[in-house]
Amino acid sequence: IAALREISVLLDLSHECIVTVREMVVGDNANQVFMVMEFMQMDLKDAIERSGHSPFPQSELKNMMYQILSAITHCHAKWYLHRDMKTSNILVHKSGKIALCDFGLARKYQTPLKAMTQMVITLWYRPPELLYGESVYGPAVDIWSVGCIFGELLKKKALMDGQGELDQINKIIALVGAPTETNWPDFQSLPNAKMFRWRSKGPPTLPTTFPVNTFTGGQTYLDPNGFDLLSKLLTLDPKQRISGEDALKHPYFTEGVERQVPRFIFD
Repeated sequence: IAALREISVLLDLSHECIVTVREMVVGDNANQVFMVMEFMQMDLKDAIERSGHSPFPQSELKNMMYQILSAITHCHAKWYLHRDMKTSNILVHKSGKIALCDFGLARKYQTPLKAMTQMVITLWYRPPELLYGESVYGPAVDIWSVGCIFGELLKKKALMDGQGELDQINKIIALVGAPTETNWPDFQSLPNAKMFRWRSKGPPTLPTTFPVNTFTGGQTYLDPNGFDLLSKLLTLDPKQRISGEDALKHPYFTEGVERQVPRFIFD
């Protein structure tokens, strides 16, 4: 059933940054169904590891982020949520092309939004609203994951590698700050708002983790527009979080260093 669901989603999507199904092959038994897809050399997680400690050039980082955002924005335009955005579900080709894959958890959504399971998205990329028990959600959950991927591309390692849900919440709050009436008015209405508390009481560490206009050990240079986009992707309140469509129009992609095709290491 999961395979048939993924086939259905992929056949409904058509975008250069989403993996394409070339044909379907059926085996001797009813449960032997194979998808023949375009060949890609590796996933983005492997590409990050193979690139070593050297940071990605900002021009290449912009290109990667633009492709990722283009893919997820197309999904949302077609009324699909991916619900498992992470670097191991993004494939890369030697040409520099990036393609989103693994739509096994993808679901159609609608407006007004309806309840769905909150047990989706790998923990390190899971948005705070799902961690606090929200079941009525939309495209914003994928956008948070894209923000985590952005941070991972900058740091060359997972942005928030929690060892459980509570630890993940603590890492989120430490990075972007605690919920308030201003930055997340609906927070207290979430099912687990009073159940899961956080230890971090200090100011957000996002500005010190990603200092603007500074080269830090092994980390990609980030200009003010880049930091602004990262902040808007990692906004606590899903209603205030930037959309994929608006993210593609962000000055980060139109000002400063121009986008260049990424050069991945395949040897």
